Amino acid sequence: MKPSIIDRGRGPEIAGSRITVYDVLAETRAGVPVEQLAREWSLSVEQIEFALRYIDEHREEVEREWAEIQARHARERQEVEAKYGHLLRAAHEKLMRAKAEFDRKRAGGNGHAGDSRGHEHPGTNGQCPPGVGGN
Repeated sequence: MKPSIIDRGRGPEIAGSRITVYDVLAETRAGVPVEQLAREWSLSVEQIEFALRYIDEHREEVEREWAEIQARHARERQEVEAKYGHLLRAAHEKLMRAKAEFDRKRAGGNGHAGDSRGHEHPGTNGQCPPGVGGN
């Protein structure tokens, strides 16, 4: 199949995929090699290179739309932070408290890896559990 660029309302994208030319632009600017993109996106190198040619041929339009997309994403991040930031911070603090409690219990207060009853977990003493590894 010959590579082509189509627009289904999400902006120009590689035909047969949902990968937009903006995805290609962002990843190649970040230094991701064309071959890696093709592998990760299950596309051919030819399709990625076709998208890069499209970007070059429509540079002004693509750059303008890319800047608009980035500005919209920045506004959306700010809106989410303003609306839900307190919840995100509270959830993070709760998670960190739970992790600290887990780590404290795991250490058993004596620096040994064990359960809350003081029993050692298999393999935590540097040896294989009985019946494993020739024991």
